[in-house]
Order: sequence, then structure tokens, then C-alpha cells
Amino acid sequence: MDEREIQSAPSSLKAKVWRHFGFYRMPGSTALDMTHTVCKLCKTKTKYFGSTTNARAHITRHHPELSDTEQSQPPAADQRTLQCFTKLPANSERAKKITRSIACFIAKDLRPYSVVENEGFVCMLQTAEPSSPRCHDCLGGSGELLVFFHRSAIANHELIEKQKLLQLPVHKLKTDVATRWNSALDMIERFLEQQPAICAALLSPQVRKSGSDICTLSDTDISAAEDIASALKPMKDATHIMSEDSTPTLSVIAPLHAQLLHDTEAAGVAAADTPALPFITEEDQLEIHANVVAEVAALERQVNSEEAEVESETPQQEEGPAPKRRPSALVTLLGKTFTEVSVVRTSASSRAEEELKKYLEAPPLSLSENPLSWWRTHQTAFPLLAGLAKRYLCIPGTSVAAERVFSTAGDIVTAQRSSLTPAHVDQLLFLQKNLNVASANGQ
Repeated sequence: MDEREIQSAPSSLKAKVWRHFGFYRMPGSTALDMTHTVCKLCKTKTKYFGSTTNARAHITRHHPELSDTEQSQPPAADQRTLQCFTKLPANSERAKKITRSIACFIAKDLRPYSVVENEGFVCMLQTAEPSSPRCHDCLGGSGELLVFFHRSAIANHELIEKQKLLQLPVHKLKTDVATRWNSALDMIERFLEQQPAICAALLSPQVRKSGSDICTLSDTDISAAEDIASALKPMKDATHIMSEDSTPTLSVIAPLHAQLLHDTEAAGVAAADTPALPFITEEDQLEIHANVVAEVAALERQVNSEEAEVESETPQQEEGPAPKRRPSALVTLLGKTFTEVSVVRTSASSRAEEELKKYLEAPPLSLSENPLSWWRTHQTAFPLLAGLAKRYLCIPGTSVAAERVFSTAGDIVTAQRSSLTPAHVDQLLFLQKNLNVASANGQ
């Protein structure tokens, strides 16, 4: 058993559980070994990641007579936590409705996540529901902490050293930007990733000398940050998907919208017997199928009429009578027995219905595949639907792709290249967006 003296936890660690835990000193140094905590009762070493989760679990498992005492201790009077503001249980229906309402407000009105920190929003929410839970304290506290590391060279250097010591990725901390979507989520995710290194760096004497009033987060705040990250992650993923320009995005609007509603409301919206379009009802499916058949039939009639007009406008060359062909021996022998089968022409609507039925029976496309590539491969099997797919899949779901083109054009048309003609600008834009460098080098 290690006979070293257990040192008390630093005064910055205010949780009551630290009465029963401490740290060993590092060999040959007066600095504390912050990688493990040591139980003062049984001398057991526990891995330390910057929170009291493992320490509390050890108390509950090995010293249950102390667990009730620790859990009943209120937080320090001078420490602001979310518990000071939260009176509604997190799983109550009222709290869930308020959370869904705020999420809907952010999504529908295209508001940044930092809107919950605005003074007017907080005042409005307190008036509507004085006991509603608030997440802006967590966002504001973590933001102030990360800004401190950005401004302090000593704290940033100490953070890098702790990242290497704890074998964490040496990543820079991110801060929230009010004008950027998803920046709050990026900030929280990076904070949670680097939380052990941040806590270890804040305990360094050099850091505490450089900042006398450093904002720290409690276990309740960290738990709230984890919940915020979990709630905002689907919205960030949906934003990235809709911002792609290498794959069609119009076809994923309805599934993404249904999935976000499902994640927000925690309720199923699909029936088990509707695998083709699981996010709509069976009645809506039948209506969509009928609309598809009608549009495909109309598209085919339009194409046929255009082709007929082209043929009528093309001058016909006079040709002599076609030479008569002698019947083959097979026709001479079996012609009386086997008659030619007449081809019965069906209407465009019937052919569209038959093709749609065949399409619905085909195996679904994998989410990792490109729909345009699939239709290029199967356009001979579904000639009518392929035309309709080309008409709609080329529509972008958002204006992001078009805005990127304008941004690229701004990089091309500069004061030093003001003599470029519009045709050359179009050619440069097209090549920049569509030229495959790898294939071009191989030629």
C-alpha cells in the first residue's frame, strides 16, 4: 500500500465530497498529482477527470453510510448553479413544452442559439414562466471561461501541458459567435472534450495567480451542458446535410423535418407498415402516388408532342418505294401456324402506374449512396420516373450552394482582374466547381 501522505484537495474544489478525498504529491515535487484522487478512508485511488462523478460513485459503492449525507448537502451559498433557477422538474410536461417551444422559435425564425442569453428574451421568459429552467447561465459561464483561456497566455500554455499529460487531443478552445449558426454547440462540445484538461489547468498555481476571479462551473452546469449538446446535435447535423452541394438536398427536406420533430417531441410519427415513406400517413402516401402518376403521364405527353413537332418541321426527303423482301424459310414453314402478336398500346397513365408500382417494390436506396447516380443506373428500368426525378432532384433544398457560387465569383472578379469578360467568368466558375483535379492529372 502506498504510504505517501494524502494531501487535501485545493480550496477551489468546493464540493462536499472532497472532505473524504485528496491527492498524492508527484514524486520529487510539491505539485499535486491530479490524475487520480485518493480516498482518505480506504486509500483507494480513483481516476480523476475534473469532476466528482467517480468520487461520488466510490462513496456510494464502498461507503454507503456517507452517501446520504453527501447527497443531502446543499450547494455553497456563494456559488451560482442552475439549481438556483430551476423549480420545474426536468421531466415534467411543463418543462418539456417550454423546451419544445424555445426550440421551435429558434428553428422557425432562424435565430442563433445565443438568443437565449439576450436580456429581452430572459425578461420575456421570466414573465411567461418565472420558474422555467434557463440554459443561458451555462452558456455564459462556459463562454467566460473559454474567453479567459484565449486572453491569458499563461492559462493557454498550462492548458496545452495538461492536454498532453492527460493524453487529450491538443485542440484549441472555441468561443460562441452570435452571428454564426451552431457556434454555441461547437463551443460546448469542445468544452466537454477538454473538460479534464481545463479543470486541471485552473488548479495550477500559475493560472490562479494570473486570474483572481475565474468563473468555474458546477457539476449541475456540466450536466446541463451535456443535455444542451445532445439537444442541439440533430439540428447541427441537419444544417450540414442541407448545406451540401455534391448531392441533391430537396428530397431530404421532408425526412429531416419529420426526424427533427420526432427527436424534439420524443414521439413516433410513422406507422410500421409504411417502409417507403415512413414519415407520412398512408392516406398521404396514396395522394402522393396519384400526383406522381398524373405528373409523369403529363410529362410523357409533353415530350411526345414536342418530338412530333420536331419531326413535322424536319423536311422529308422523297424516297422511292421500298424493295420487296422475299419471306424467309422459317416464315414460309411456320407462318400459317404462328401469327404475329399485335402490340396493345396502353395509356400514359397506365404505364406510369405500372412503373411506379415496380419502383416501390425495388429495394430502398442506402443513405450513403447518391440518388443521381442511382437514377443514372436505373433510368432504363424506370424511363418515365427518371425524367421526373431529373426535374426535381436538381432543385437545391437551400440557397447555400448558390451563395457559394457568388462567393467564388467574388474571389475571381477582383480589382486586379477587372478586364475579365462575363463569358470567361462563367467558364472559370464552371471549371472551379466541376473540374476533377485527380482525373485531369491522370490524362
